[in-house]
Order: sequence, then structure tokens, then C-alpha cells
Amino acid sequence: MRRWIIGLSLICTPISVFAQDWGCSETMVPMRDGTKLATDVYMPTNQLDGPYPVIIERTPYDKGSCEHFQAQYYVKRGYVVLR
Repeated sequence: MRRWIIGLSLICTPISVFAQDWGCSETMVPMRDGTKLATDVYMPTNQLDGPYPVIIERTPYDKGSCEHFQAQYYVKRGYVVLR
């Protein structure tokens, strides 16, 4: 059901929304215990200066590279995504 809703929202979204430029970089974020977690930071590049709404996702599994579809979906709409 969730995939159907996301698919429908993509169909109903104007094409101009997908023209947003964005960039992704990997950074190591230190935790309280000294452990550093690899984090992909997705940021819109052709928007006005912040503040931006932020979505943070942590996963115990391999985060992959800067090609996460859902992160790209939100960053193209003006969010900063940390994954």
C-alpha cells in the first residue's frame, strides 16, 4: 500500500520539482562513546539559505552510497537528509 501511495504521489508531482539540484557527501559523525558513524548528508544546492527541515535515518545495516531513492526524493523537495 505504501509503495502505491508513493507511486501515485510521484505521478501527481509536477516535473519542475524534480529539477532541484542537490549534493551528497559522506561524513563521520562522532557519538558520545567515541564511535564514529558514517553518514551520508544530502543537501539541496539551488535553494535559498536555510534553515531547512531535516530528516534523520539511522540503520544498523550497510547504508550504501549516495544513491538512496527515498533520500533523493526528499532532498529534491527542499529537505536535508542524514542517512
